[in-house]
Amino acid sequence: QLVLDIDQTLLECTSKPPPYRLNSIIQISLYNGKQPHWIKLRPNVKQFLKEANEMFELTLYTNGVREYLNQVADALDPKHDLFGDRLVSTPDDVPDLKDKHGGFKDLNRLFPGS
Repeated sequence: QLVLDIDQTLLECTSKPPPYRLNSIIQISLYNGKQPHWIKLRPNVKQFLKEANEMFELTLYTNGVREYLNQVADALDPKHDLFGDRLVSTPDDVPDLKDKHGGFKDLNRLFPGS
């Protein structure tokens, strides 16, 4: 079995709109649609998951809330062939999508000078 932590491994997530549009950026909405967030998939992440799935039983993990995990799982595995119900998140009362200083993550760190 291979447990994959979503954040900073398979993708980056931010609550700030990206400075420009890319195919690798996907918008999701959290907290019953009240908070839009954007996820940027790592290059070749879907190919990596496909190949890893041939060798391992894959599980997704996040320190974020279940709503976030479910939407990310749908983005990474729309047909639910890779993870099935092997989705693990911390309890919903844990603050998610925050950096170690308590601020929201920002995609600008991935696009310097934008």
